[in-house]
Amino acid sequence: MKSRTKLGIAMVTFLLFSQVSCTSGNQYDKPTDVPNNSVTTYSKTPTNTRSIVLRDTELHNWLLPESRIYGINWSPGGDKFVVLTSSGVTMYDANTYQAIWSIPQITHASVFMPDGKSLVLYIYSSGFQVRDTQTGQLLTEKSDNYPPDCFRFEAHDAILSSDGNTLYLSVEDQSDKRVTFTEVHVWNMRSLQCEGAFLRTEGQARSLDLSTDGKFLILSVGLNTSDSGGEVSEDGQVTVWDLEINRRACSIGHQGSIARFKPGSPLLFVSDPKNNQLAFWDMNTCQMVGALNGITTRYNLAFSPDGQILAVWSDGIFILDPNSGKVLANISDPEPNSIFPTDRLSSILSISPDGGFLIYAVHQFAPPASLIYLWKLGK
Repeated sequence: MKSRTKLGIAMVTFLLFSQVSCTSGNQYDKPTDVPNNSVTTYSKTPTNTRSIVLRDTELHNWLLPESRIYGINWSPGGDKFVVLTSSGVTMYDANTYQAIWSIPQITHASVFMPDGKSLVLYIYSSGFQVRDTQTGQLLTEKSDNYPPDCFRFEAHDAILSSDGNTLYLSVEDQSDKRVTFTEVHVWNMRSLQCEGAFLRTEGQARSLDLSTDGKFLILSVGLNTSDSGGEVSEDGQVTVWDLEINRRACSIGHQGSIARFKPGSPLLFVSDPKNNQLAFWDMNTCQMVGALNGITTRYNLAFSPDGQILAVWSDGIFILDPNSGKVLANISDPEPNSIFPTDRLSSILSISPDGGFLIYAVHQFAPPASLIYLWKLGK
């Protein structure tokens, strides 16, 4: 693995300000933005860039021809992961890298139940399938008595509450060719019944996440621009929903369109490509409280479950300590000079539940294929 130094200068920026506030309640028409003149900056340069390393080569990689990657999810125990593509659903053993089972069912969204024994697949315009994670056997299938709106759109992402009782799906409404809308659907997993939709927002779905305590849910979208050929621009909007009071808490605008909660904390990390930083917001106050300077992403970011490792897909994949901003390790861009273009805006980046493995994947346009890489994280 080639080491890079240009982002070894990632700095921690602590922001002190009194004028930044959050739009709350029903007053959410104007997203929060942070004026540059409200920022006081402190910085330090990382001194140790190898406290966590990646092994010399990746453990394994896959090229799945004639397929488009839709999603990758880890089992709760980290011993398996499921890959969703346009060719179907395949379960892999994380230790042997071998396929355990595969079915030709196309789906964009799946979740493991908390006990890891079953996998739930959301099937567009059809219903749900629940399958045994070890054998792929169909355990339950439900596709009747649903409100029409619950299956009218294809899902982009799915996240399950910690108790396994509630499923949140981000779905895209592309019925109007001129504009895309994204909204969140709520499902009761005990009855597999749709309980409604909320957070309808103009833009293409980018990220959906749930805070560790289950209080906040965020939906981020990328905005279409007329001069970008339909590509999602660097502008975006992140909307925070307070699930306890069932209303919008705040909106964060003009700071990029990728956001993830730091596990075990009230902090939400938001990409800010314009200012070349990852900003973090305190959900208790809906205020920006700091940033990692010198690194950002338009593609994806992911935390380890303990919140101590942050992976960022920029021009390469960087492994950071989110508390100090240290660049712990990096992976060279998997296809830096490839003649085959890839769709990094729909890239996948995920760290296993034990923090030991990193998976990243991207769709190659031509010839069409899914590229998947598995790395071992070690000390």
